[in-house]
Amino acid sequence: MKLIINSDDFGYSQGHNYGIIRAFTHGVLTSTTLMANGKEVNHAIELIRLNPTLDVGIHVVLDHGTPLSPAHLIPSLVNEHQIFNKSNLELAHNLNLDEVALEIETQIQSLLDQGVELTHMDSHHHIHMQPHLFPTFVAMAKKYQFSLRLVQGVDDSYEELLKKEEVKYVHCNHRFYKETVSLDYFKPYEFCEEVEELMTHPAYCDEIILNESSYAMHRVLELDVLCNTSLPTLLKEQNIELISFKHIKEKI
Repeated sequence: MKLIINSDDFGYSQGHNYGIIRAFTHGVLTSTTLMANGKEVNHAIELIRLNPTLDVGIHVVLDHGTPLSPAHLIPSLVNEHQIFNKSNLELAHNLNLDEVALEIETQIQSLLDQGVELTHMDSHHHIHMQPHLFPTFVAMAKKYQFSLRLVQGVDDSYEELLKKEEVKYVHCNHRFYKETVSLDYFKPYEFCEEVEELMTHPAYCDEIILNESSYAMHRVLELDVLCNTSLPTLLKEQNIELISFKHIKEKI
């Protein structure tokens, strides 16, 4: 069985950036997804250049912070302060799809223009799994040949569209995103797919995380788990092979 251990929110804060790099260099993390509009995205890109083997994707953000497109071109996505509307996912069907596509592509191009090699795509708060938005994300994944995260438990029509469009996808088991993170999550690990992704958020707490995130100290706990020296042996005993999205991209 093959497992991708991915961290979301690269670029969110320096503490998060350093936590991700620590989990990659001293732990079992294999991939990460980068927030093009993150407050510390430039710091993250510097770290990518220092760690060129790190597998990087894009963590598309449509509901937090400042967009990269001019606000007047994406009025359905922003509020009167020209920042993204907060994550009211139930209202995602009100977003204009042309505007969504523009902002997604602007975020992608921003990272590509800075020399970041992207292999996969997911989104902040899984907003790409909203039925109204999903086909737009599929189209972008196909255009750029990205693998796309598919959250477990969704309707079969999602997989049918991905297969029809010949887009690589990986099922994400996001049960690790809990308040009771421990090594027990890996003993035994129950897979549903041949290749599966585990979503994580390892970080060192800093001012941004403490002030903005309701999931703060738990990020530190995740970092501790991912760097636990007994975890590689535990995974090996269960015949779990760690891979990255680069392995998936090579087969597209």
